[in-house]
Amino acid sequence: MDSALKASEMVFVESALIFEAKREKYFDYILLITSDVKSQISRVIKRSKLSEAEIRRRIDKQIANEVKRNKAHFVIENNSSLTDLKNKAKFFLSVFKNL
Repeated sequence: MDSALKASEMVFVESALIFEAKREKYFDYILLITSDVKSQISRVIKRSKLSEAEIRRRIDKQIANEVKRNKAHFVIENNSSLTDLKNKAKFFLSVFKNL
């Protein structure tokens, strides 16, 4: 795997809690994909059996989105459809490759 990483121009690591785990120092750039609390709660309810109260408790234990925004190098808002997110990600990649 090390040789594959060395040969790659870009490597992406998915981690919802990079800042909470204090791991940001291991990355050259951080792209934050975030959404408003209403969207977060709605999505978690659809894929789990957690109550809204439990979801809010978990969100409250995380670093606030505004703090994450200030720490990240790039931010994509994910408050719409999956198609919209894919389009934003493609646009980001096209711009990022040319930096």
